[in-house]
Parts: sequence; C-alpha cells; structure tokens
Amino acid sequence: MHCIHCGTPTLADAKFCTKCGALLCREALKKTKENSAPNHETRVTPEAVSPVTGAPPALPQQSSNYLVRHWQGDLPLAQSFWINLLLLANGIAALLFLSVRSIEVELSVRAIALVLVIALTFTLVAWIWGVFGVWRSSEKHTSRGGLSVHAGIAKVMVVLGGIITAGQMGTVYLPMFQTFVPLIFGHDSMGEYQVTVLADGRSILVSGTLREGSAEGIEKIIKAAPAVTTLMLNSNGGRLGEGKRLAEFVYERGLNTYVEGACLSACTFVFLAGKDRAATPNGKIGFHLPVVPWNTSKADDGSDYMVNVYRRAGLPEAFIERVRATPSSTMWYPTRDELIAARVITRVSLGGETGMALTGIRSKQELTLTMRNTPLWAAVEKRFPAIFSEAADRAWSAKESGGNDTQVFNAMRSSMIGLWATLRSKGDDAFLERMAILSVTQLTAARTVSYEACTKHVAGQLDITSTLPKVHTENELALVMEILASEPRPITRHKSALMARALEDAISRMPPHLVDVVANPERYTSKPELQCDASIALFEKALSLPPSLRAAALDGLLRQ
Repeated sequence: MHCIHCGTPTLADAKFCTKCGALLCREALKKTKENSAPNHETRVTPEAVSPVTGAPPALPQQSSNYLVRHWQGDLPLAQSFWINLLLLANGIAALLFLSVRSIEVELSVRAIALVLVIALTFTLVAWIWGVFGVWRSSEKHTSRGGLSVHAGIAKVMVVLGGIITAGQMGTVYLPMFQTFVPLIFGHDSMGEYQVTVLADGRSILVSGTLREGSAEGIEKIIKAAPAVTTLMLNSNGGRLGEGKRLAEFVYERGLNTYVEGACLSACTFVFLAGKDRAATPNGKIGFHLPVVPWNTSKADDGSDYMVNVYRRAGLPEAFIERVRATPSSTMWYPTRDELIAARVITRVSLGGETGMALTGIRSKQELTLTMRNTPLWAAVEKRFPAIFSEAADRAWSAKESGGNDTQVFNAMRSSMIGLWATLRSKGDDAFLERMAILSVTQLTAARTVSYEACTKHVAGQLDITSTLPKVHTENELALVMEILASEPRPITRHKSALMARALEDAISRMPPHLVDVVANPERYTSKPELQCDASIALFEKALSLPPSLRAAALDGLLRQ
C-alpha cells in the first residue's frame, strides 16, 4: 500500500509514513489499497469522507522549520541524537566558548561577562532543545520501523545527561551566572579600589583590587593630572583584563612605578610596565600563574600575555618559568636579591619617594591631632610638651614646602634628637646598654639594605618603617615608651677620665682601618661603607668591654 499524502510505499501495520510522518489510519490504508493503481492518481472515496465536516479526516501537519521538527520528535532518532544533540547543541556551545577565550584580550570585563552569559544561556537552551527532541523521537522510533533497543539506549543517555547537567547547575552554571550577571551591570564582588593624587602632585596612589572598570577609572584620573610621573601601587591584584589594560596604558605613557606596600598577581603586570621600577626593602611583590575564571583549560590561562609582559620588561627566562610553575592558589615572593638579579626592580628605594600618609592633611591643627593619635607622640607630649610642639612645627614647615612623607617624618624625627638626649640623660646604665644594642641591630639591618641606608640611619634621616623589618621599629618604640612611662631617676655620671679611658679601650679593639674613621670622620664623608662599619664596630666594641668600663664608654658615647 501507499501513503495517501506522498505516495510512499508503507507497511500494512504502519501507523506513520516513514517519509513524511503522516498518520495512516486503518480505514485510509484500506481504501488506499483498494483504489491505488500504478500511474493513477489517488482519489478519496465517499467512505473516507468525514461524516461531520464532509471532508477527509484531519491529519497532523508537519512544520517546515527544522528546529520545530526536532523539538516535536518528527526527525529520525539517529539524526536527532548524533547530529542535533551532540553535534549542534554541544558543538556550537563549545565553539562559542572557544571564541570568547580567543577574543578576551580585546574585550572589557563587562563585555566578556555579557558574552559568557549569552553563551551559558544558549548552552542550556540548546541542551533542553536537544534532549526533548531526542526523547520525543525515541517515543516515535518503533512506530517508524526502528528497533526498540535503540530507543531505550537513547532514553538512558538522555537521563544520564540530565543527571550530570543537574549536578553541574549547582557547581558550574549557577556560580557563573551569579558572577557574570552582576558584572554586566557594573557590580564586581571582587573588591574595591581607591585612587589618590598624592601631595607632591607628581604621584598617584592606586590601592585595593583591580576590579571591573578600574583601569578606565585610573586612566581618567592620570589624564586629568598631567604632572603625574609615578604610579604608586599597593594592590593585591584583581581582574586579569584590568591589569592588562592598565599595564598597556602605563607602558605607553612612560610612567614610573613604585611599591612600598604590596603588589601581587595582576598588579605585577602594571608594575613591570613602568619605565623606572622602584620598591622599598619592605615592599612585597608576589607572582603566580594567572587564571581566567571562566576558563577551565590550563593551556589558555592568560600566561601567554604574562610571558610577553615579563619578557618586555627584560626578565630572564628562568625567572619567568619559576612564575609559571607557581599555581594560582599560592604566591611566590622573590627575595630582594632575586628581584634585583631578575631586573624586576631597577633600583631599591629607601622609602618616602611620594607623599602618602600625610596627603590628606590640610592644616597644622590636623597634623597635630594626627600626631596625638600616635602612641609615641602622645606620650612625648605628656612628658615633654616643648619637644612635641617643636616636632609639630618642623613637620608642618616641611609639608608646606611640598615635602613627601619621608621629608615630613624626618623633620618630625629631628626633634627626637633632643628627646633622645633627654632620655639618655635621664636613663640609667641599663637603659644605655639596651639603647646601644638597639643601635647595633638597626645599623646592621640598614647595612644589609645598603651602605647609604646605614649612613642615613646614623644621621637620623632613614625612614625605618619602610626600610627595616618591622621588628626593629617595634623594639625602638617599646624602648622609648618604656622610658617615657618610667619615673625619672637620679643619674650619676662617670668621671671624664674613666669615660676617655673606656672609649680608648673600645677604639683600640676596632679593626685598624676603622680607627682613623672614628678619629677623623670628616675625611670619610664620601665613603659611606667605612662610616657605617666604623659606627657599628664602635658600639660593638664598647658593649664588649667589662661592665665597669662598658657603662663609662656608653656614657661617653650616648650622653655626650
């Protein structure tokens, strides 16, 4: 027999046409068999006419739209499963994600988020379309002459795929939607960033996280301040794309970069784009392999761009490979020597190259209030109000002259010379010994940084908070606070003859080439290494004397 719609030969017990999918009722099949003949047109007999409408029975109409036909299950099972579900639904989604990864360098974080949300939505919709079409096609598979085992296998595969996808909804799809949908509207949960034009007018401080839109915001502020030559960084990193964009801007603008606090992860892209790259010994620069959060492929994780930036900065291949070997879950902090050897930093700074902590202060009264909020200066004001007032006057004068933080702090610290003299005059021998030990440890730590740092410390001009390990600052503060809080005690000075003999004994124990440095310091103003070594040696030899001579030598060194 033949289908009355398309004339295709059909089986006697078939319910649907294998070609057009038309429903074949038994009455229609019977009449078709009786009236069909080769090369003759099929005619509708009176018996085949609907008793209600007088027209042939209504048959389901197939859509000409390929997507609809698959959704209704009207396509063969093999075509629905292999071509539509596996190839089209999954394949096109995979190509879309690959395309996003290939163009993410050129797109902003917000644009990438939008594309990814579209890709995720398409993936879910395509999967639902593919699965429902396969399930419905499997329902019709046996009626189209297919094997029931094939229909069963298709259903099992659909169920397994549904279970896997349901599991991924909570671990993959939902978290990605929660991350990227807010980004489309400019809401980044990664963190905040701050940009401050510093007091010197030549520097800008960038702190916080390089979140969505941060690069554009920082660029606008820099463009509005044409005198800016240095970008001070204190950032834990952030979005890879934002770090890339800001790094290219810094490189093209020829800006210098500077770190006193920390510069980690994506922030290193910006730091290494600087023309002159400086960091204090206490500054932390941390590296690891970058990660694109929407990318599960380790082969395409942003490291290619990272390598290009690092090579452009002149970093050796061994250093770059060490970074590539550091997983994103950890952080590698190279030592200062490693940073210098790899040319990550072009020079070591002794701190305070830009205004920072005192940038927002607008009056002497505000400066005085800031000093009073510091435990040390609050104690100084309580015990020695004249020294406190002198320190405030000197600090404000330095700030009005356009000084940076180090210059302001050094002006403030210069008043400490009088304080130290007062404390030494009121401290007992035990206090002088502790003070000498503190001087040796601080000078030794400063010498580790550089001889320049050491001689600056001797002159009271070193910003120890940015240069020396934190423990030295803490020990100095503890010692000063202790003597300020103690009750004044009468001090017995040693006789001049005893002090002179003790100092001579200490100097005689010094290396011969340093003895003349102590005797004639004016001859060695251009040799900081000798000045530094001589200062450390003099305190060390004085501390090595027997107790009676030690106290007299320190009296001569610290109370004079």
